[in-house]
Amino acid sequence: MPLSPSPILSHIRTFTATLIALIALPCCSTTNSLSTLRPGTAAGHLSPDNLPINATAQGIRTHPLIPVIRDSRYTLVELSPSAEQQDLMRQIVDITMPATFTISVGDALRYLLLRSGFALCTNAEIHILDTLPLPAADFHVGPTTLETALRLLVGQA
Repeated sequence: MPLSPSPILSHIRTFTATLIALIALPCCSTTNSLSTLRPGTAAGHLSPDNLPINATAQGIRTHPLIPVIRDSRYTLVELSPSAEQQDLMRQIVDITMPATFTISVGDALRYLLLRSGFALCTNAEIHILDTLPLPAADFHVGPTTLETALRLLVGQA
């Protein structure tokens, strides 16, 4: 005659199986909470400071969400312009001036602004810069922002 499991043992097995299933269930579920990020955050660098902010019932103001696309398995790319594209003075420049001995501050400014989207004005104050020789320390500028490079070349005045 086969032995039947006791009812208590059967209940313990059922309880254990249910408990294991409940513990494992959150581990198996995935969410798509990284599909949007706050503005100005790099998609590959998530920390508690740049995780998405959720709206709450208390009316806490949230940041507008920026859509992202999945570039590869672990890389999300923001679909928004970079800070350098929004403010051209924040673009990063790394310029080495041509090695001529007659380069002036005005020539260096024109060379710096060559592909930046800006140009020098043509007035009397700008022509003074064409008479000043470029210091040897300024033959290489950067990497820095365009605004900082312009202030470096022009000086305090």
